[in-house]
Amino acid sequence: MELTTANAWKIYALGPSQLKPYLPRIFDRLKVPVDDGIWVETYVDQLGKKFAESVKVAGSLSGWDSVMKVCVEAGVFETMFSLVQHPRDDLETAVIHAIDCLHHLVTKANQAERSILLNHAVGCDALNVCLRILREHDLCIHRYSAGRMLRTLCSDLCYGTKLSAAATATAIESLCRHVLDDIHSYSRELIDPDKAWQAYRMTQHAVYTPEMASKYGLRWFGLTQELCMWSIHGMICLFPVPTKQHISDIVHSKPSILDLLLDIASVPRPPWYPETTVDQIATEILALMLQLPLTIIPGLEIPLDEKSKASITDDWNAVISVADLLLERPQWLPKILKTWRRLDKERLSELHELLFKVHSEWYGVEPDIDTMTSIYEYRGHMRVDILSIITTLTFADIDDVDLISLLRLTYEATKKAAPTSRDAEPTINTKEDVLYEKIEQTVSVFRVPMAVADIEEPGVTCDAVGQIAPQAVSAPVALLRLLTLLASHGVLDAAPTWAALPAGTADGTHLVHVRQILADDTLGRTLAVLVRRLAAQRAHGRESVREAPYTARAEYRQAAQLAAGLVAFDGATHGRWAPQLVGVRRELVLCLGNAAEMSNRVKDYGAAVVFASAALDVAGKAPRNEGITPDVVEKNVRRLELARASLERAP
Repeated sequence: MELTTANAWKIYALGPSQLKPYLPRIFDRLKVPVDDGIWVETYVDQLGKKFAESVKVAGSLSGWDSVMKVCVEAGVFETMFSLVQHPRDDLETAVIHAIDCLHHLVTKANQAERSILLNHAVGCDALNVCLRILREHDLCIHRYSAGRMLRTLCSDLCYGTKLSAAATATAIESLCRHVLDDIHSYSRELIDPDKAWQAYRMTQHAVYTPEMASKYGLRWFGLTQELCMWSIHGMICLFPVPTKQHISDIVHSKPSILDLLLDIASVPRPPWYPETTVDQIATEILALMLQLPLTIIPGLEIPLDEKSKASITDDWNAVISVADLLLERPQWLPKILKTWRRLDKERLSELHELLFKVHSEWYGVEPDIDTMTSIYEYRGHMRVDILSIITTLTFADIDDVDLISLLRLTYEATKKAAPTSRDAEPTINTKEDVLYEKIEQTVSVFRVPMAVADIEEPGVTCDAVGQIAPQAVSAPVALLRLLTLLASHGVLDAAPTWAALPAGTADGTHLVHVRQILADDTLGRTLAVLVRRLAAQRAHGRESVREAPYTARAEYRQAAQLAAGLVAFDGATHGRWAPQLVGVRRELVLCLGNAAEMSNRVKDYGAAVVFASAALDVAGKAPRNEGITPDVVEKNVRRLELARASLERAP
């Protein structure tokens, strides 16, 4: 059969054994196309449709069918990547079909096949090819398609596992700069009648004039920004999980990426794409880069053998080195405060108005009833990301004036956080703004790599790379760290005598607020609230024990971190509020012990040793009035012995 345009569908309809001899001839002609554009587009488009139908029938991750297998063996990945780099004007849509073809191939692939594709992608230098198209191509539909492919490479194929720290940093910097690039670039391009066709194709002709295309271009650029951010996220939130040292090496290769991520996080919500997640992804990436080791309770001394202690210390030092780098960036604090204040200033009525115009003014898909819920979930994610970042910074070399500047943010976040009880569900009479605020304030982070999320059930069968408690817990943890450091530095006692704030505090910090927060009666009321929240967070863990052991462990660990913060504050203030904090050490022991129990259940025996050892150490040092009974101690002895015995039996 001749390779004519009319025969394309017939050839691809052949069985794999009959199709196989045709593929080398087809792919050779596509790699360096000398045929007319219609021939090239037809053979790429028909193959893409064949792949798309296979995905539709069997679903994602179901494994390639026999036709896909022979295509991969014949070099379809290399062929399509060669084609996308071809400069011919008459191949503009063929290139888009080529990228669609690769998307279908990745979507259908199972885990083993995705590993095969990753090797093909690396052989094609796929990441740099896509970055170059994103940066240099004169058609926005190609830049968008490159963004789609980058997201697939980084999130689905885990391309970052094949990159050095320096190469990863270079890619992240390039993507960040594109996100912060001229937001009107697509819009200006699409006002040209000769280029407006791109928007027609993107929207299936819902946009049909250059003027409409130009307005839609603003929203389209926002979609590309999101693809870029998810690509960065995929290079940090990887599987296998990268070491803390690797993340540190990435940031040290190009510290400017910290500034760029902070800039992205602080960009105002665009009216043409109000449901954007770009700012939230940026804060989550920063939080992942600055996440302290999950196998410990920050600030709690744990008696361990030298080998275990050395491993944890190495991870700790790697994260703190990133925190120190962030503290060296000249505008880190104003940017964090700006982002937080932007969230504070947004009003539900404004968001409603923006969403109402998404379709009528910007030609986007009509938002549905879940869109506003998603926006408030993203806002909640941003808040706890920022609070987590602040907590980590307090373990680095942070100045007192910065601690003072962050006091009001963490205090207000603590004060406003919704109750953590899962029984307090909204009713039909709950006001809309109250409902959305509760959604925002009860969001937690339990992030697994995208490649893992497709095949595992997070919290049930796998652990998360990123774990942050809801605002009701993460805000107090951050606040207690600030208060503990200020107390140990003598600021808590000195503040009532100040006539003015120390030089260097951030704009918007006021002496009256600092005095109010640090007043004894305010601190007493705050501590009483935090003790109640501690018990509520431990109850959350108990609710997850049977069905989601990894989630339960995370919730117990987060409760333990809050308890440890209360204990540290008690020590820094020399027991001034000790009567209010009776029972906190018992809660700390219970939470640590339960985290050890969950670690044993999921066979993470190294973590079980850490948590059980910490529980026994705290129990041994606690006053008698804490009420830590012998049976609690005995349980943790058994947990520790089980974990150690299991580690000794391991090959």
